[in-house]
Amino acid sequence: MRIIISQPRYLPVPCYLSRLLHSDLFVILDDVQRQYLGVENRNKILTAKGPRWLSVPISSSRKAMIQDAEISGNAWVADHYNSIASHYKNAPCFNQEWLDSLFSVLRDIGPDGAPYADVIVDYLTALCGFFGFKPNLVRSSTLDIDHEETGPAHLYSIAEAVGASHYISGANGIHYGIDAVFPEEMLLFHHYEPLAYPQFNAEAFVPWMCFWDMLFNVGYEETVRHINEPLALKCLNGDAFDADA
Repeated sequence: MRIIISQPRYLPVPCYLSRLLHSDLFVILDDVQRQYLGVENRNKILTAKGPRWLSVPISSSRKAMIQDAEISGNAWVADHYNSIASHYKNAPCFNQEWLDSLFSVLRDIGPDGAPYADVIVDYLTALCGFFGFKPNLVRSSTLDIDHEETGPAHLYSIAEAVGASHYISGANGIHYGIDAVFPEEMLLFHHYEPLAYPQFNAEAFVPWMCFWDMLFNVGYEETVRHINEPLALKCLNGDAFDADA
């Protein structure tokens, strides 16, 4: 069983959706501190003036675990909806029904806010369904492991707890010491280069925008095709991974 372990993402980039699709099990890493100014609760859309961040406001301490983080209010939902609609209304594949459908999950948030991890997991599940697949998700906070453990050792404990045969890391995972904890035969690395596509409001391609940018610029079928592309996986020694070997 090949697993991916990652913090939850609001407005994920397309490759995050590919990882959700192609992993046998996707572990939402929610028993760790959230990353201040990371991309767990924010991402970018592309405007005529360049990238713009859309952030989910968090009322909890910066030191709070993701599983304990609380969203501050719900005013941001309408703001994000209006921002996306305003900046992409002239995009070649803009579709108001898509926007309404995927924001329906967020509109259930009350004025007092809601648990961040609960909302984002529900949102990611709905997003995957929109793109035609059902992810196999588990939250790390629900596993019978030592939740005080940190770093690569924590990731290995998660992999052991779920019975993983392989752990798929991002390409930069090697710089964080995972090779000192995981057996070499368990490690796989996902090497991803953003796919350049036409962006109606940019002369040169601007990478790492959230999924809405690809969807509204090239359409549903092309976005699904990109998400469905197999992950480019390499072993620790740099060789391409052959799943059939």
